[in-house]
Amino acid sequence: MTKYIVTLLFTAFIICTVPQAIFSADKKATPSPVVLEIGKDQKITLQKFEDFYRRYGGKPANTPMTKVEADKFFDLFVKYELKLVDALSRGYDTTEDAQKEIREYRNDLATSYLLEQDITLHQVKKMYQRRKEEIRARHILLKFPEVEEEEEEEEEEKDMNEEDSRRVKRPQVDTNAIKQKALEVIRRLQAGESFEALAQELTEDPSGKNNGGDLYYFTTGQMVSQFEDACYDMKVGEITTEPVQTIFGIHIIQVMDRKPAVGSIRASHIMARFNSSNPTPDDTLHAWKKIHALMDSIKVKGADFSLIAKRNSDDAGSASNGGDVDTFSRRRWVQSFDEAAYNLKIGELSSIVRTPYGYHIIKCTEIHPLGTFEAMKEELKSQYLSSRFQDDKAAFLLSLHKKYAFEEHSSVLQQLLQSFDTSKVIGDSAWAEAIPSDVRKQTICSYAGKNLSVDTVLKLVEVMPESYGMSLLPRDVSSVLEHVYEQFLLLEEAKDIETRFPVFAQMLDEFRDGIILYRAEQQEVWSKIFVTDSALDAYFENNREKFRFPNRVNLSAIYVGNDTLANKAFLRLQKGETFDTVALTENASILMRLRKGMLDWLPADQDTMTRLAWKMEKGTYNKPFLVEGKGYTIFYVNDKDSSRLKTFDEAGSEVSNVYQDSEAKRLENEWIESVKKKISVKMYRDVVRKSVAKKK
Repeated sequence: MTKYIVTLLFTAFIICTVPQAIFSADKKATPSPVVLEIGKDQKITLQKFEDFYRRYGGKPANTPMTKVEADKFFDLFVKYELKLVDALSRGYDTTEDAQKEIREYRNDLATSYLLEQDITLHQVKKMYQRRKEEIRARHILLKFPEVEEEEEEEEEEKDMNEEDSRRVKRPQVDTNAIKQKALEVIRRLQAGESFEALAQELTEDPSGKNNGGDLYYFTTGQMVSQFEDACYDMKVGEITTEPVQTIFGIHIIQVMDRKPAVGSIRASHIMARFNSSNPTPDDTLHAWKKIHALMDSIKVKGADFSLIAKRNSDDAGSASNGGDVDTFSRRRWVQSFDEAAYNLKIGELSSIVRTPYGYHIIKCTEIHPLGTFEAMKEELKSQYLSSRFQDDKAAFLLSLHKKYAFEEHSSVLQQLLQSFDTSKVIGDSAWAEAIPSDVRKQTICSYAGKNLSVDTVLKLVEVMPESYGMSLLPRDVSSVLEHVYEQFLLLEEAKDIETRFPVFAQMLDEFRDGIILYRAEQQEVWSKIFVTDSALDAYFENNREKFRFPNRVNLSAIYVGNDTLANKAFLRLQKGETFDTVALTENASILMRLRKGMLDWLPADQDTMTRLAWKMEKGTYNKPFLVEGKGYTIFYVNDKDSSRLKTFDEAGSEVSNVYQDSEAKRLENEWIESVKKKISVKMYRDVVRKSVAKKK
């Protein structure tokens, strides 16, 4: 039987789209007129109707509904609410299965929502505020010494101690000596020595030897988090009083400038390219003479910048577009180009700029200020999740360990690790069978006054998708257990999440509604549909017009990438070769070669090709024609078939699907009517229509 969650749109939308609505902002309730009354107590407002439409109406955000759309959606909305009332009255929400499903969904959603609200959203807002400012800094980098990782000891070794059994050995770097060296550099700077000179002398950042450690302008997301945080906490001219440690080593930093960010700009340029990456004096002189002459043509003689770029620029990628390099943000191009471009006003020309690639004349054509938070939210969020989220999450979890006094009982853990059959993996049949019953009953960890037994923890391990297939070696089991502990701590932190975030409570209610409506729909509709041969035969005979072929064409085709290949294939056809022979060798697609170009039956109004084919005679082919600028097509009309009724065999599974949909609608309508007989229903469609008219 073909099944979908609910004939109405809503339940499917709720189950599929609630995760997308997880992070919408809480809204204060506002007075709203009633659009639907069910019984004596339930009054549903226009606000709820409009919220449903905004989330589940299938239209882009902020797109107003039309009167026709409002009427159709209102009918669905009424049916949804009536079915929900009936399902609740029948206790579909109180069954053990429903409660379990709602509970599991709540826990899964609560942890992700909590991390989003308490970490991600907070940090993304912080990134946006930082994005409003640019910082220019320089640094002296002292790298950590390179050390080779110790080889992991094999599990089979019998003399492994407890720590070895739980963790892979990692190289230990003594950072103290490097920090002391960094502190000495800071003391020298405080004594008045030049930062630039010390950077040229001491930095282990290769570029810093030449530019005094200058890192140019940057904003949030362009430096590692520890470096960025330090810079945004400093004033112009200030030097770090303590070394800053990152994955690259130890840094001593000085902030050189802080200013409002420009945003992004659009520019065009004219380039006189050097002949090599290490140009000779003659090369640079030749390029200089060329760019100087072009500058003279523009500034003195008033030549058109775009035209000069098209005819003379050595940057082939932009020359054809009048030198346009499109919109770019800070640090997109090499520093000299970037700095010159970002100092221009709209319409202004730069002086001649040298880069490692040649000489340039730059013209600013557009300046785009920083977008709103909502406009930039997803971009910043993506950047944050890929760069900083894991570190922030780890710090957050560490705070939860302390907040809830988490403790793992090492003796119980060791008994557990030693009892596993390491030839198995998590998810194998009986993967935990070897664990003694007395070990299962022991407490493996404690937090917030709660004790978790080994058995309780293993039950969660078994259902965690990320643990499936993991080995039962001690280090892997320990890693999986850490994830389990995280879940318990996050759930403890989220125990009052419905109170803290009303939107979360609303989403949970909607999911609950979806679950119980699904179960009610199964009982009231789908369980009553019986698909038999006699029922399908009768339905087919009584609804023949529903099963009709449109005008169709049966085609073979040759697809090639350019007109030269198309003309070659066409010439072969004109010389008398059969279409399938040419299609076998000339088609760009290997699959189409194997099919000898055969496309089978297609609706005559499907696209340009089929519309042309319908007007042609059977057994003829066309001249090559360009298809949407992507390549050329030659097709052959194998056959044509005018619109006609399908036979039962031709209709196939379509009969069963249409029959079931028809029966579902009939049973649903009967269900709705039975609900209306049991409870009073008052609909105020005019309230909806007036609202639509007012907004329009």
